[in-house]
Amino acid sequence: MTDAEGTRTLSQPINMTWRQELAAFWSILWPCWVLSVLFAAVLSRITAPTMTSAIRITQTFIVLFGQGFLLFRLARKKYRTFWIGVLHQGEPLKQNLSFFEQSRVWLQLLWPQVAFQVIFALFTFWITDWVSGQTLRSVNSLSQPFYILVVGPAAIRWAMYANYRGFRLQAYRRNE
Repeated sequence: MTDAEGTRTLSQPINMTWRQELAAFWSILWPCWVLSVLFAAVLSRITAPTMTSAIRITQTFIVLFGQGFLLFRLARKKYRTFWIGVLHQGEPLKQNLSFFEQSRVWLQLLWPQVAFQVIFALFTFWITDWVSGQTLRSVNSLSQPFYILVVGPAAIRWAMYANYRGFRLQAYRRNE
């Protein structure tokens, strides 16, 4: 952070709360999510109704790869109560990720999300024979809030505390 004279002021390092992790996740999720919903709306109008699985898989890929593209926002954005810095050994604190760093963080961010998607798909496949179609749709509709409120912040925490070669991410309290 810089003050009025343009000098760097020290911010206090913090451990992110769930609310802050949710804000960080939402900042990289919402543009991808909107794009995937629009894509699904258009595709569902022009394809057969039996293609819902393919549309859902495509939506998932749009969200996951879009997050990788938008990950630069994680370090550059100044959130209401915090900001995320990139620490390098022997270098001043930065607020941007190189392409290599961004891809490394994205891979860490992917694992919890992919694990959730696979486990959820296996779970719905497993219960398909035992529950009605309405129950299955209800379970599917609950997966999105769970993904946003639980899996997303957990993925941010996973990425924040990961061991990267040559750098690490650190959240700081916002001085203002």
